[in-house]
Amino acid sequence: MSLFLIAPDLDLTLEVPIPPDSLDAISRYLAAVKDGWEHENFCKRLSEEIGRVLPDVIDWKLKPPTKAQMAFARSLCRQLDIPLPTDAATMRGAMHRFIELNSLRLRD
Repeated sequence: MSLFLIAPDLDLTLEVPIPPDSLDAISRYLAAVKDGWEHENFCKRLSEEIGRVLPDVIDWKLKPPTKAQMAFARSLCRQLDIPLPTDAATMRGAMHRFIELNSLRLRD
């Protein structure tokens, strides 16, 4: 069985396979608490846990650039008088390529 995470603003749906016993436990718990603070508390705890582990499961190249990468890229941009591309400013993989390419340009 699966749990579906839906983000309408991003037009995104994720199907997360969940062991049947865990899904049954969630279903029983939510049926027992229905609405109210217990339901809200469960949703809040689940949200916090998902938010905590998401950065660990995102592929390295899709994570935001490190502070060191950003500082080095800004230095390269100033020296070469070029703008920092948006994808390089938002993803480590693109930033790595940007730094590698422009470091070579600076050496030449």
